Amino acid sequence: MLGIAAMLSLTTACSSDDDNLKGSTDSFLTALKGNVEKYGTHNTEAKVSTRAMGYEEDYNAETQTTAYFFIRLDGEAITDHGVVSSAYYYPQDSYGASIFDTMNEGKIELDLTKTPLAAKGITEWNHWSEHVPQYIYSSDGTATSAVITEYPDLSQWEINGKKIDTDKYHVIWYIVKYQYDGWHVDGILTPKEQTEIPEEVKAEEGAMEDITDIPVAPIVPEEGAAQKGEVEFDIHQQVHEAWNEIKTSIHLRDTVNVRVFLPIPGEYIAAADDFDIRAGVDYKYLTEVLNPTFNVGDEEYTVQIVINHKEDGIEILIEGSTCAEALKKARELYDDGITFEINSYIYNIVDNATVWEWLKKTECVQTRFEGWPASGDHCTLTYGQVTSAFYADGIDYYKEP
Repeated sequence: MLGIAAMLSLTTACSSDDDNLKGSTDSFLTALKGNVEKYGTHNTEAKVSTRAMGYEEDYNAETQTTAYFFIRLDGEAITDHGVVSSAYYYPQDSYGASIFDTMNEGKIELDLTKTPLAAKGITEWNHWSEHVPQYIYSSDGTATSAVITEYPDLSQWEINGKKIDTDKYHVIWYIVKYQYDGWHVDGILTPKEQTEIPEEVKAEEGAMEDITDIPVAPIVPEEGAAQKGEVEFDIHQQVHEAWNEIKTSIHLRDTVNVRVFLPIPGEYIAAADDFDIRAGVDYKYLTEVLNPTFNVGDEEYTVQIVINHKEDGIEILIEGSTCAEALKKARELYDDGITFEINSYIYNIVDNATVWEWLKKTECVQTRFEGWPASGDHCTLTYGQVTSAFYADGIDYYKEP
């Protein structure tokens, strides 16, 4: 499990420079000025941590035996009320977000030497990536059933208001995995006569070894060994009572500079308390330079984060190329990288659906080894997603150098 370093929240605003607005006839500047006067301001926030994205500080993969169970509804998943294909995984809330509740809670055994797998020589969890550091994948569910000690009561689950007919259908629990928000057990709802997950699901999970065929020992990097660099990201439309909020999380595992561009029309981007609006060839406004200081172990580091609010969107720049020593220390202590989180705000005169349509046009995060990245720049493995608390149609990205 990753070690946890204290997170530092920072807010920095620019100096006021209202003189640049005087005499301007630019409709954008006029709209922005009006929004500031009518709806106020809101500072950008940024924080840095050595935890992976989404990990809770009190969660430990080595001791936490609680797992949450989810079923797919797209593989011959038929109930007494017809074919269900509206979601990949259930249970979900009305916004398409996963539910973690007593209804889908169960238990697993972490010590594989205490399970039937030990008799087959399987005593260690498989390792797939930093995103899924521990897992067991079993296309017929036999290996996963060896580590599941307590199942949720499936007969009490309801889909579209009706209970699952457990006389006709069952779930093949094909993977037990640890990821950023804890232990998950994923299965697929299918007729009882089917004993393995459908071929299309196998194809999606095909990069993982099937433990019923070839057990895979966990990958433990040798001390000092070079590790493959990557950047993981999550851009999420948040629920906020007073503002439209976007949380951008960047998990850095390579010494690269990172750029994120959120294509939000500038007139709707909330200005900070003291805002600097400029006009000219290098058109931009509200440039914030954050220099957060953070700790990795007992060492203190500083990194530069630049937030440019432009006419056509929010540009986030992270100077990861100067984080070599911090990343080295983080890998040494936690076997992982550094997380940056930036909260951006949009005036609530825009509805959720419109903000989500804007966000879905976001480009894959850009990276460069030297200098600030621009649109299209790419130098390391980069993957992640753009998601919404209100809508289920998220976008996944995976880009190799």
